[in-house]
This record gives sequence, C-alpha cells and structure tokens, in this order.
Amino acid sequence: MKQATTLLSATVLVAGCLLQSARAEPPPMTGPVYDFDWHLSGDAEARPYQVFDDGRKIYLQFADPKRVPAVFADTPAGLLLLRWHSDPPYVVVDRMEPALVFRAGSSEARAVRASPGEPPRSAHFGTAAPTRMTRTGEPAP
Repeated sequence: MKQATTLLSATVLVAGCLLQSARAEPPPMTGPVYDFDWHLSGDAEARPYQVFDDGRKIYLQFADPKRVPAVFADTPAGLLLLRWHSDPPYVVVDRMEPALVFRAGSSEARAVRASPGEPPRSAHFGTAAPTRMTRTGEPAP
C-alpha cells in the first residue's frame, strides 16, 4: 500500500510540474537587435560576405580579415572614407550609413541597407523549433 501511495504521489508531482511548465511564459526578449537586411553587389574581391547593423554600428565580415578593403560612406556629397576597428571576426564601423562602398585596388563593391533610417527589425535571439524531423538514412520528403 505504501508503495502505491508513493507511486501515486510521484505521478501527481510530475503531472503538476508538466502542467506548470506548459503554462510558463517564455522569458522576455532582451539584448541587441540586429538588421541583416543589407543588399550586396560588386566584385567579390572587395565585397564582404556579411553585413549587419544594430542601429548604431555596422558590422562587416570579410573572407580574409587581414585584407580589408577601404570602406567609404556613399553620401550625396560623394564618398567619405570611414574609420573602422577590428573586433574579430568583424570589422566595425562606429556610425550608421545607409550605403557603403568598398575598394580594393581596381575592385569595387557596395552594401546598401534595405530600410535606411528605420530601426533594426530582426533579432539574434528567440526560440527555434524544427518544422519537420528526419531520421538519418531516410530520404527527406
């Protein structure tokens, strides 16, 4: 009898914990928000393979961090050479510009923010869940 009572108590406890965790709200989203909606074009030799910003700074990632091209802001008054610093694996420009030009020798590339003047819309945090599961060895549908 004592064993049945212990088993019943354990079952009720586990069920209560499961119900409580199912009702728990996700933690509030905090932290930096990044905008990855930049359009890249131009020569691969000068073009970064990743550009994003946090609304204050622009982060650039190049294939070879030791060979960073000159980085310019494309302004109505012309090209303005920008100062940057290294924060591996990124090159960081400490100001926002809606359009950038990269020059390395005779190669030139551009990066243009899709929504200039708007705050970043996408975040680097959140929860993720698979939309479907596949098993090793089975072909995907």
